[in-house]
Amino acid sequence: MRIEMLNTAFEITIDTPAPLRYIDSFMSAYAPDPGFGTMITSTVHVTAETQTITSLLGGKKFPVRVPIHVTKHPYWTIEGLQESKASGWLVWQSRQVATNLDGDHLTFLYNPNIGPAAAGEALFHALRGLAIARRSQDPLLHASCISMHGHGIAFAGEVLAGKTTLMTEAVLHSSACPLSNDRIQILSSPEGFVARSWPSYASYCEGTLRNYAPLHKQALRYEEGVFPYKTLSWSKSLTDSFDKTTKRIYPMEWFSSASNKKFVPRAPLDWIVFPRLCHDRDTITVTPANDQTTFLALMKNNAFLGDDPSFKPWHGHLRSYVDDAKAYTGFCHSFLKRGGRAARISLPIAKINALPTVLEALCDR
Repeated sequence: MRIEMLNTAFEITIDTPAPLRYIDSFMSAYAPDPGFGTMITSTVHVTAETQTITSLLGGKKFPVRVPIHVTKHPYWTIEGLQESKASGWLVWQSRQVATNLDGDHLTFLYNPNIGPAAAGEALFHALRGLAIARRSQDPLLHASCISMHGHGIAFAGEVLAGKTTLMTEAVLHSSACPLSNDRIQILSSPEGFVARSWPSYASYCEGTLRNYAPLHKQALRYEEGVFPYKTLSWSKSLTDSFDKTTKRIYPMEWFSSASNKKFVPRAPLDWIVFPRLCHDRDTITVTPANDQTTFLALMKNNAFLGDDPSFKPWHGHLRSYVDDAKAYTGFCHSFLKRGGRAARISLPIAKINALPTVLEALCDR
């Protein structure tokens, strides 16, 4: 199996293919892509091996703690143990797997008792961590993104800015196709800039799921166990809460199936929108942000510079903050000069169904 994430192409061999179904629940959500840019090739060998994994998990002491993935959700916070910083094996105790990275080759062992979905989930995290650390110097932006009439429109913002909600509204209620839910890599091309997708989870507050009939139906189907990639469970009933503690997290195929639309791997990036979903006003405002000072001020909190805040460098690939910042600043200075446009949008929650009309107007400019 070959999969591509950002600038890395992973060639995977596996003794039993069942764990790859979990990874396929992300990669199969994409429309076909002829490829773009230079790829680094890595080989990966995956094995279910009871004796070795049992020895690694319990037979030796590994005093060095290594953060792997860090979030506010305990389930997604993963820590590894290593014999020493120079040791090859990294034991992911909470996931019952172990990894050994030797140059461009990754060996991945898992306890067969955890099941194929759990093994695939851990493997997916390992591959994403490698890909995000080894990406090119092209900027990585905290944004969701859609493709509409051939135009890439990114919704940039921090947590709870409304990125996922706006992407969902556009995809379900217009001709837009999803490109990414959380991050985009911005590549330069002779014609301008290109937004490249990053395979990430669909994360929704229960109130948002209830507000969209296709998502509500899909959430209930998920709890019925009809999806082979299921690793988490929630109650069958959904609340009206929009608190982040009620978020449910699903692979991309879950959203692609609910919306009946494939994710676009990349698209020309024409617009970067900085949204604000409002409860305290009833007027939609679209304010251009096409001067360099305003654009730089809006962009400064939405770039991933140096090592990623969630994907920790367990593999030893450290990124240069200075080099990333230099590339990011260069992009900010050239995006508007090369025809890119930016805007702030204030959108009342009560009028969110007007978003497709707003986006159509952007595409016509």
